[in-house]
Amino acid sequence: MGQDNGHFTIRKPKNTIGLPAIPFRKVIDDILYVLRTVCQWKMLPSLYGSGSTCHREFQQWIELDIFKKMWTLLLEEYDYKKGIKWM
Repeated sequence: MGQDNGHFTIRKPKNTIGLPAIPFRKVIDDILYVLRTVCQWKMLPSLYGSGSTCHREFQQWIELDIFKKMWTLLLEEYDYKKGIKWM
């Protein structure tokens, strides 16, 4: 069973050791900070968490097309609320 944050469920495999799963919001904040500031993953301020963990999540999201899916959802939401004038 995972923790639901409204859009994504946070799951950690059973019978695993290590730290608990990082909430989606924390991961996206960390990734956006690196993308916005162009800092190296390993230089991520401790306020944001482990740079290696964020980088690993980023790589997984790339493989799973998470950013493309988020972009699509955001465009659909904007189109619904404001309307996009497609050519």
